[in-house]
Amino acid sequence: MRMKQYFIFTIITVLSLDGQAQMDTSFLIRSIYAAEDSMVAISKRRDWNAYASYMNPVVIELSGGKEGFIQILESQSEIFDSVQLYKVGKIFQLSRIGTQYQCIVEAFIQMKINGEVASGSSYDIAISEDGKKWIFFRIPPTITSDQVKEILPGLNPNFKFPRSKTEIGKTLDEFMAGHSVEYLE
Repeated sequence: MRMKQYFIFTIITVLSLDGQAQMDTSFLIRSIYAAEDSMVAISKRRDWNAYASYMNPVVIELSGGKEGFIQILESQSEIFDSVQLYKVGKIFQLSRIGTQYQCIVEAFIQMKINGEVASGSSYDIAISEDGKKWIFFRIPPTITSDQVKEILPGLNPNFKFPRSKTEIGKTLDEFMAGHSVEYLE
C-alpha cells in the first residue's frame, strides 16, 4: 500500500511540474506578443522615448545614445507612415540561458514606398530577465551569425538567426504564401 501511495505521489508531482513548465512557456509567449503589440502602438503614437525602452541597450549605444536613437527614428518618420500592415509571426527557439529568457520573434510588414507595395519579414532577438519586460534587437539582413554573437554576447549558443527578406510588388498575403525561413551564415 505504501509503495502505491509513493507511486501516485510521484506521478502527481511529475504531472504538476510538467503543467507548470507549460504554463510558464505559455505566459512567456503571451508576454512577448504583448511587448510587440506595445511597441507597435507606441510607434504609431511616435512616443520614441517609450519606444527606446523596448530596445536592447546595444541598439541605443550603436545609435549614439538615447538622443541619437530618437533622432534616427524621427528622421525616418516617412518610413513609419508608409506601413500598411504589421503582423507578429512565430516565436522561435524560446530558451533560458543563465538568468535570461531569450528567443527570436518573427514579424511581417507591408509598406507602400514610392507608390509601390513592398512586403517582407524581419526578426528580433528578444531578451528578458523576468519574462515580463522584453527588450529587442532587430537582426539586420546583412549581418553574419558571428557578428550577432559578437554584438550580443551571452546569447544561446545554439541560436540560428533567420534572415530578413523584402519583396517589391507583393502584398503581405502574396509574400507570406511563398515565405520560408532562411538563416544567416
